[in-house]
Amino acid sequence: MISIAKFFEPSPTVERGAFIIAVVTAFGSALGIVKNTLLGAQFGAGAELDLYFAAFRIPDFLYNIFIFSTLSSSFLPIFSRLIIQGKEKLWEVLSSLILIFTVVLGICGLVVLVFSHEIVGILAPGFSSVNADRLSLFLRVLMIQPILLAVSNLIAMTLQGFKRFFISSCAPIFYNAGIIIGILVFSQWWGMMGVIFGVICGALFHLLIQLPSLWKLGFRFRPAIQGSLPHLKEMFLLMIPRSFALVANSFLSLWVVMVSSLLIPGSLSVFDLANSIQALPQTIFALSFITASFPFLSSAWAAGESQDGQGEKKDFIRLAEQTMHHIIMVMIPVAMVLAVFAPVVVRMMLGYGNFSVDDQSQTSLALVMFCIGIPFQALLMFLVRGFFAMKNTKIPLYSVLITSALMIPGIWLSGVRFGVWGIALVMSCGAILNTIYLFFIFKRILGGVAFPMVREGMKKGFVLGSFAAFPGGVVYYVIHAMLKGATSWIFIFELMIAALVSCVSVFVALYVIKVVDLRELFKKQGLNDLENGSEPH
Repeated sequence: MISIAKFFEPSPTVERGAFIIAVVTAFGSALGIVKNTLLGAQFGAGAELDLYFAAFRIPDFLYNIFIFSTLSSSFLPIFSRLIIQGKEKLWEVLSSLILIFTVVLGICGLVVLVFSHEIVGILAPGFSSVNADRLSLFLRVLMIQPILLAVSNLIAMTLQGFKRFFISSCAPIFYNAGIIIGILVFSQWWGMMGVIFGVICGALFHLLIQLPSLWKLGFRFRPAIQGSLPHLKEMFLLMIPRSFALVANSFLSLWVVMVSSLLIPGSLSVFDLANSIQALPQTIFALSFITASFPFLSSAWAAGESQDGQGEKKDFIRLAEQTMHHIIMVMIPVAMVLAVFAPVVVRMMLGYGNFSVDDQSQTSLALVMFCIGIPFQALLMFLVRGFFAMKNTKIPLYSVLITSALMIPGIWLSGVRFGVWGIALVMSCGAILNTIYLFFIFKRILGGVAFPMVREGMKKGFVLGSFAAFPGGVVYYVIHAMLKGATSWIFIFELMIAALVSCVSVFVALYVIKVVDLRELFKKQGLNDLENGSEPH
């Protein structure tokens, strides 16, 4: 039996860390599903929910540029070197970063507070004057959120740097819990503003849950900017290209809002809900491996720089190849299953209350378009962090600038011509182009490595995905066409039969044809270590 205490210990391997993150993230994703279901049921895919999603764009934009660029690109590589020098210097740098992040976002919040009406006019030109005023108010309140999340995610990255993944993975659970409280409780009094208050509560919960673990590691808030200046300078120099890349990504997000505001009401809600569904498997499966591998990749590269580097470079390549193999082999079947069963998934998650049949149909079609890019998006997230581990933030910048330049006119043309699903298709095509470019550059930097395990993962993923998706999908749609019923009981019956067929098909693929050797997979996943309670190295 797996010991619960093992979840709180440092993870000695990527696989154990990924397992812990995946288990906890599954609970968080379940709450995320509940959150979106409640939002759809409470408000439907209309103007009200469009306001909610649009209000996040500016806080997310500022957070990504000033904070996420540092956390995702330069913090852990510098952290890996600082930890060798001792915790005191690390705590000084961390304290200085907390102070800087709070001040910078506080100033940005004041600017948004003063110019919110002007910002809304640019962000959503298609909204009515009444909705523009409400969006302006939501935006002002939401500017508290990035300040709390900046400090909280900085703490989370620190805990991950110490290879303690459990508490940092739990934080999003509390964030979603706060939003759910806002939907169920606060919205009864204040409508959508109550949901916004729930977001602030969730961000506060996200921070508070992690503070005891950081304190236990010995952290005390003692900012020493002067003494930390060399490390801060290196960190910020690395983050500059990443910031520009995030500006491009954030502009794409804002561009989607602008184009969606000119389409029928509810278009932005459909886009964001479909996007959140396709992000769920990426968060549970792909991001768990990526998050767990980043500290190990950074440590391997840092050790290679401080020594002769040959052995550590081989370790870096081996770790990168194994992680990409896992990601590809899992995400291809997931994308295929999600694409085939998109209407079923949307109905299960969102088909309640004010979320109409037409809303479900539009969301399903957008979800199918997103599914095309899911494996590439997952691999892209890893490749970007692989470059960051090598302290190379320029190449991901060049890649995102090229793809963004192609996607901006594509989003406009596809959105106007086809609606929301056209925008989703362009987003998937952008992820495909970005991934292919970065993968070949990644190989070249590492000396032209062939990465045979990645090709093997693709083949196995397609075969396993075919067994998982198509037999069950055919059975479901045939039964659905024959029964022609829309009641919940008929839907459950159809779903159970399709799930049974898919499970039998997957069983045949795994145990009869043996597409994947499960014993070898579990061995790689490090589950045996969790079972026998082996101590970290």
